[in-house]
Parts: sequence; structure tokens; C-alpha cells
Amino acid sequence: MTNKMTNGMKMMKRALALCLGLVLLAGTACAENMTVLSSGAEDWLNYECTLPDGRILLTGGKMENGKDGNFVPWILCLNADRTTSWELIDRQHDGSVSAGRAAVLEDGTIAINVGEHTESEVIKFYTKDGDQAREDLVLAPTAIVEAAEANYLMLTGAEDGNESTVVIDYEGKTLFRYDGVCLPNGYGYCYTKKINGLTGQVVWEQKQLCITVGGAKAGGKATPHIGKGTAGDLLICSYYGLAVDSTDADGNTTYGYGGKIVAYDRSNGAVRWEIKQLGEGDYVASPLVVYTERGDAYLVACDRAGEIKLYNAANPGENALYALKLGERIDATPVCFNGYLYVATTGLSTQTRLYCIRLQ
Repeated sequence: MTNKMTNGMKMMKRALALCLGLVLLAGTACAENMTVLSSGAEDWLNYECTLPDGRILLTGGKMENGKDGNFVPWILCLNADRTTSWELIDRQHDGSVSAGRAAVLEDGTIAINVGEHTESEVIKFYTKDGDQAREDLVLAPTAIVEAAEANYLMLTGAEDGNESTVVIDYEGKTLFRYDGVCLPNGYGYCYTKKINGLTGQVVWEQKQLCITVGGAKAGGKATPHIGKGTAGDLLICSYYGLAVDSTDADGNTTYGYGGKIVAYDRSNGAVRWEIKQLGEGDYVASPLVVYTERGDAYLVACDRAGEIKLYNAANPGENALYALKLGERIDATPVCFNGYLYVATTGLSTQTRLYCIRLQ
């Protein structure tokens, strides 16, 4: 038995050594083809979008004059062979200023959020060759760009003291505003409203019954998702700290602490579907919706009980398509990239972790 175990361990060590050798060879091959974009240790770039001709657009910040924390916006467009197509370093700004969200508009203009997370963020417009296309669009001081699409910008900020999501066009006109009002204490209602930005008229309004515990707020804290594809007519919102109703076999209705994800019809505010959870499994994270190439929409719901569930976003029904329990509280909104889901936990009872989960 001892000899067999010894031989087995030797074979395992040889296999591990072979695997390590292959990894090193692969790493060497990758290193030979690596493109060095910057020699600055504090510089950074994020992938933003792929242009119609296959070039990729990266945005970020570049440290200026060797000063730690003093960044200027950096925009880099790469050809398919990783050579530089064009590059912009905006040295007009002084302080920690970077470039953020980007989108290709229907007329081919490239819109980029420059001045990310400063007092006044700006949308700059460029041609496909990196030249200025038109005048800048200066946003409201409280606005933060959350998403850039071909037809609209989605901003978050404070309107009249309440957290709001504002949808504007690239001329700066407010198309709609969705207000999510949090209840500060006790029992009461939080409201989700659709407001016509051109007239100020409330198009529709929905409310959720809230209950606060330990002085914490409750209601609609997360950024709503404006659906596309099979969920194109939906506004999907997540709520925490709600008084969630449940009905027993005798038809008696009771209320308990919990959360919901609710899909509203964007045109009239009707509730198209809702997902309820009692207990600590409420929703602070914003709803994440991922799409297939043909436009099928899937909802990734992460709750504070540490569970991830996948639903059909157009019509989820009563049961999730897939569920995974991490056992660690999830407050942050997950991110999906290239078929992988990245989920961060808060680490209140254990270590803070970042999970990478493959979506199929």
C-alpha cells in the first residue's frame, strides 16, 4: 500500500510539473505578443466598446507630471492588430479627471464621458478618426453617467433630495426621470415615478410599503434597469426593506420584512411581474440583465442572503432557471463581461471575496 501511494504521489508531482511547464510556455508565448500601452504604473484604461469596423475603444486616466493622484483623461483607439489607430490625452484638465463611459451613436459619432466623477461631467463627441465632431454637452453638477447607449445617456444623481435615474438624449434634453424615494424611518411608502422631462408631468407612479429596522433606510436605493430585447418594454427595479405580503392556504394575508424585484411596463407603470423574498434576502444591488446575441434577456438577481438567481427577464415565473448560494452578503451590483459574471461580497461574517462565475 505504501509503495503504491509513493508511486502515485510521484506521478502526480510529474503531472503537476508538466502542467506548470505548459503554463509557463503559454505565458511566454502571450508575453511575446503583448502590447505595452503605457509605462506609467498609475495609468489605467478600461474597455468601453467596439467600433463598427472592429477597432476597440479604451478610456481611462493618465498620471500627469509624475504627481500621484493627478490624472488627465486618456482615450485610446486600437486597430485589430493592437496597433494604435488614434490617441487623445486631454491636458486641459487639472486634478484627478478621467474618461469613462462611451458609445457609438446612430450617425457614427463617438460619445465619451470625460471628467468622470468630477463636479461637472462632460460628454465629448468625436469622429471615427478622433477629431472633434461637435460641441461638448455639459451635464448637471450632481449627475453621474451610469450607462451610454446609442440613443440615450442614463444618469444617476439627486433630484429634490431623492435618488433619481435620469434618461437624456445627446442634445441634453431630459426624456424621462425615474425617482426612487427611500423611507428614512418607521412605516410608509417609497415611490417609483416616471416623469416627462419636457413637461414635468408625472406619467405614472407606483409605491411599495416599507418597514425600517435599526434606523436604516428602506425602499428603492438601486439603479433601475431599462430593458432591451425581449425585455424592451420593461423598467426593472429592486427594493429592500419592504413589508412583503404572503398568503396562506386559508387566504389570510400577512406581511414580513423582505425585498422585491419588480418589472413595470414603461408606458403605463403596470406591474408586469415581481419576485418576492422574505427575510434577509432583500435587494440592495441593482438588477443586472444580460442579453444573448438575438436579444433574449436574463435577469441576474443577487440578494443580501448571499444567493444568486438567474431568471428569464421577460417572464420569470415562480422558479429561477438557476440558483447558486454563496452564503456571503451581496450589496454590490454584479458585472458581466465576455460570458463571465463577477460578484463581490461584503465580508460581514467572513472575508470579502470576488467570485468569477461562467454563464452558459
